[in-house]
Amino acid sequence: VLADNKWRTFGTNDGWAGNYVRTFAERRNVDLLFTTFDGKVLEFTNGRLTQLPEPPGRPGQGYQGCVDEVSQWWVAQYRFVGRWDGRRWVQMLAAPNVDAAIDKVCLTTARDGGMWLLMTNELSKYHNGIEVSRVELAARLVGLWNISEDSRSNLWICTTLDGIFQVLPAGQVRRWTTTNGLSGDSSRFVFEDRENNLWIGASGSGLQRFKPRRIHSFG
Repeated sequence: VLADNKWRTFGTNDGWAGNYVRTFAERRNVDLLFTTFDGKVLEFTNGRLTQLPEPPGRPGQGYQGCVDEVSQWWVAQYRFVGRWDGRRWVQMLAAPNVDAAIDKVCLTTARDGGMWLLMTNELSKYHNGIEVSRVELAARLVGLWNISEDSRSNLWICTTLDGIFQVLPAGQVRRWTTTNGLSGDSSRFVFEDRENNLWIGASGSGLQRFKPRRIHSFG
């Protein structure tokens, strides 16, 4: 972490556990939640890093994490979807009916509160732990990696094999791959800056910027 122009590293002597960070989530009070690829879940609060009990999903498999509108931590995996109540993990949704693979589930905080959960190709939105919408995406989604929402309420889905998908508020789906301008079919994140440009981070093929085309020239 970079704070006050100084780098601080958190190793095993500082509370770190697990291998590599899979997801980050942040509360309004700047508490952080980390999930790792090998199933560890850690909380950073008041300058201290603490490992939470492992959720009751498949041991050794990573989770995706997020925070809901009442600042509760949630994690999702193909064997467990639930929240941390301050003492233990509570299963809130039925285990996803998907194959035993870590790339079938994505979870993220919604901009208007609540959260989005994507399981294979079924996209659901939750408020206060209650499902408020669901849509089945006709698109083939292989190797789910990350999902995020931009300021226009579009959802962006990154995959490790099939490029990126945009889900519009009305449910239509668009896809980008190397055949229509993406630099690589393996994508890791979509980040929106203050000018509403979208930055696409690819795995091994650089960084790209998506922006609205304001002038189109017709020959």
